[in-house]
Order: sequence, then C-alpha cells, then structure tokens
Amino acid sequence: MKVIENSVRNRYRPEGCIAESYLIEEAIEFCSDFLSEVDPVGLGTHKSQDHLDTSNIGRPLSMGVPFKPEQELLRQAHRYVLENTIDVQPYEGFATTISEQV
Repeated sequence: MKVIENSVRNRYRPEGCIAESYLIEEAIEFCSDFLSEVDPVGLGTHKSQDHLDTSNIGRPLSMGVPFKPEQELLRQAHRYVLENTIDVQPYEGFATTISEQV
C-alpha cells in the first residue's frame, strides 16, 4: 500500500497518478527487457558481464552424475552447516552440556 501512496502526486486525482506511475514502471521494465543486448549510455559495464553467455541460463550444465558421499563427508558437511548457521548458535552450549551428562 505504501508504494501506491508514494506514487500519488496530486491528492485531488489519485487514480490518475497511480495509473500513470504504473504505466511508467511497466514501460521502463519492458524497455529494459527489450533492450537487454544494448549498452546503456553513460553507464559502464562490468568486466565480468562482457563475456557472459546467456544462452545456457536455466539449463543444466551436464547430464549429472550420481554421487553418494561417504558418511564421514556427510558428517563434516552437516557439522559445517550447523557451526555456520546463526539460528543454531544459541543452542551450541546446550548440546555440549547434554552430551557431557550422558
């Protein structure tokens, strides 16, 4: 709702302002999609985007190879995720005290 309220510039005719801002937004979005291959005037391009091939976007890189990791590798990955997740940090001390009691 805040976005719609921000587009109203004339308080006496809010519907026209909302419609006008919506049309402008849609036109800009269409032009940016339509002219995706054109370099914008006055804006530099990133060097990493110069050689970007967009023909494979959304497609898998290869057929895929089934892979079953060993248990030790799974434990290491699980431990890494647990140690580097902010939501789990409050419970780290709790788990060590429980394991010491058992």
